Amino acid sequence: MKHYLCIIVVLLSSLTAFSQTKTLQLDPDFSPQINVTGTSSLHDWKVTSSSIADMPVNITLDPQAGIPAFEFKVPVDSLDGGRGPSMNAKIKTAFKSSQHPHIIFKQTEPAFITTADGKMTIVSTGNLSMAGAEQTVSVTFTGERVDNLVTFKGSQKLKMSDFGMTPPTAMFGQIKTRDDVVVNFEFKYKVNP
Repeated sequence: MKHYLCIIVVLLSSLTAFSQTKTLQLDPDFSPQINVTGTSSLHDWKVTSSSIADMPVNITLDPQAGIPAFEFKVPVDSLDGGRGPSMNAKIKTAFKSSQHPHIIFKQTEPAFITTADGKMTIVSTGNLSMAGAEQTVSVTFTGERVDNLVTFKGSQKLKMSDFGMTPPTAMFGQIKTRDDVVVNFEFKYKVNP
């Protein structure tokens, strides 16, 4: 009987972990992570950002009203394909970085939150700007709380051509990057006491 009571207490605590409005603060000990993965005619590839700017230091997490605002910028110059300066130059060219130096996401309406099994599912709708083009996207990601730390994690499929981008090529066009890419991200916030 005690065993079952313990299970019930754990389940109730996980359900109530996100049942109240919380103020979250960006975890200074964790660098936000964003990378883009894709394929080419030769191999899979991954581009990682070493810098993310203008993320909110504090966000309000309200189970009824959602997350009211969220945005960030990724400097194109911070993107690294891991294959040297030549590849990084092709990345900058694809993003038209001299005219459009940032990838920008800005939420345009409160993010909708649902909770099940101690995890949140969040849908954030906003404008994503890349290479001088803007698209409205709805990104679905998860939030999981462990102690006083909430990890937000997710991915979003995109097509480069939707943003007027020409997929990079190499070896005089013999290696071609495919149009479909996946943006992966992870942010960590601390729950204020």
